Amino acid sequence: MLRNFSGFFSSISTAFMIEGALLIIAVNLICILLLAVRYRLIIRNLKSDISVFQSFYILLVSQFSIYIMPFKVGVILTKPLITNQCASVPLNKAFSATFFEQMFEIVWQLLLLILLVILFAQARVDYGNLWVSAGIIIAVFTGITCFFIKRESVIKFLWKFRNLMPKAVRTLGRKWNLSESKIKEMLNESIGYLSNWRFLIKYLFPTVMVVFCIPLFIVVSARVFSVPLRYSQSFLIYWISMVVGRISGLPGGFGARDLTMEGIMLSFGIDAAAGAQIIIFYRIISLAPPVFIGGPLFFYLSKKFATKIVDSRKVH
Repeated sequence: MLRNFSGFFSSISTAFMIEGALLIIAVNLICILLLAVRYRLIIRNLKSDISVFQSFYILLVSQFSIYIMPFKVGVILTKPLITNQCASVPLNKAFSATFFEQMFEIVWQLLLLILLVILFAQARVDYGNLWVSAGIIIAVFTGITCFFIKRESVIKFLWKFRNLMPKAVRTLGRKWNLSESKIKEMLNESIGYLSNWRFLIKYLFPTVMVVFCIPLFIVVSARVFSVPLRYSQSFLIYWISMVVGRISGLPGGFGARDLTMEGIMLSFGIDAAAGAQIIIFYRIISLAPPVFIGGPLFFYLSKKFATKIVDSRKVH
């Protein structure tokens, strides 16, 4: 298999691969910048401030943490802490910003997944699935609506199982004085964003830009290997696999996301080996900014924060 991979890669022009890699990195950095602007909007809406540059490197560090921690724990814990330490944003506001951001991401990505699966299924199967698909959408909307209406009861129920969380998470929770009432307060504050139409319009603009820009990773990767993939196909491949990877809870969605991409490519008639090499190329290049910029920052800031905790304990 490795011999087949090396033979396939050697048949591609090095200049063409470098050009594709640089294009993917450029699109990736643009998307990260758009998300950094979006995060800054949330912080500013909380009557705090943060520069786009600070938001940019905070995002890169939190993205790196996704690849080493499951279930987006890295983002939920790392992002507020770094925002607090590096941008002097109060911890409760940093948590509220991250809470809203992640809640918003989960909702629209799940709805997008359902829509894309429906489109994919109806293009490949028959229209008998229409009623099933409609039922799934109604069930998801009902579930989300019930959560928002009964959110305090849901949090009260989940809070009973807090001792099942990893010890490190419980320790951080105690350090940051997280309580049931504080979590309810952050959730209510996050939901309050939805009634601010001016904020929502500003927030949705970079989100929509990223949604339509990021599938270009797959388009460019396929072009490098002379595989004819339309943008619409790349859109389906990227977002279905991305949300499946997120649901899996695996760090970076590794495995679940890649197998999903391979499966969809096979259904589009792409050879298994070619599909695998597209995925490997895309994965390696798209990881570059978070790993080579966010990684060193993550370990530097972790060491700095640990030193600060030790010093504070010595004082007390």
